[in-house]
Amino acid sequence: MIASDTGDRSGLVCESAGAGGRSALIRSIIEARGKRILAVSLTVFGLVAVTAMVVSYALEARSHWYVLTFAVACAAASIYAILIRSWPFAAVEGIWCVIKRRSREESTLLGRGSRSHHGPSDAARRAPHRLYGSQ
Repeated sequence: MIASDTGDRSGLVCESAGAGGRSALIRSIIEARGKRILAVSLTVFGLVAVTAMVVSYALEARSHWYVLTFAVACAAASIYAILIRSWPFAAVEGIWCVIKRRSREESTLLGRGSRSHHGPSDAARRAPHRLYGSQ
């Protein structure tokens, strides 16, 4: 039994194995490609989840919908962390998801509508002379 180099990273194949060795080699190459595709897909999923978290967190003050988006993105990041077996990250993202979901419910119940910041009202912006006592 003489081993020959196949020229790829999949290793050595025994020449005496014949067609059975080649089919095992082909199966191992297909499995390796499948694992790489899965790893890349998982990485892209994590990147999208964390990017959505950052963007929605930055825009959170503009609308309560961004708070909801942040909660959903946290849930996605938590799922990603579970898939890569990073339990502390999964726990923290799960907690953030619950906190932000409750925050959105509270802002909706308090009637803040589409705005969660505490700036001047629309009437105050339209009539600035009333704010300063001048007419």
